Amino acid sequence: MLVATMSDYWPDGVKCLLAGAGSERTHVIEAALQTDRIRYLGTVPYKDVPGLLAHSLVALSVQGGALAEVRRDFSAIKVYEALACGVPVIVTPFPSQKRLIEEGKCGAVIPFDDSDALAQAIAFFHDNPRIREEMGKRARQVIETEHTWNCRAQATASVLEPLIKVAR
Repeated sequence: MLVATMSDYWPDGVKCLLAGAGSERTHVIEAALQTDRIRYLGTVPYKDVPGLLAHSLVALSVQGGALAEVRRDFSAIKVYEALACGVPVIVTPFPSQKRLIEEGKCGAVIPFDDSDALAQAIAFFHDNPRIREEMGKRARQVIETEHTWNCRAQATASVLEPLIKVAR
């Protein structure tokens, strides 16, 4: 499906770098063998991830609808990593991801299993560098103000502290 998308709608000169060892790894490898527009990097050392992200047009966290049938919600750490690097993210509409991207105005939400929407979103960011830059700045700001480890720890503490008081 990704290869078909790339041949029909993908912007010229844009390559898709994919990293990791997820459940779709076999399909990614097969797709990379069919076109020079996809490059599969395999598992990347964590220390190298920010450098890859910071130089990216956009980051992707798109899952198929089959995952939505199994999980009611999903929020990948890679979304937060990309936003922290000031890179807009294209996500599928799991509630947590959708809310983060839409409220922060720092990326795009596309339907599950819609390869045309994925290619069109990438083309939009490719063709609109000013909007991409503005979204990247907002992405970084959202992380700095709402999603640092300290912010997450405070949110967790606000839930746990009343429970601890009740338990005493």
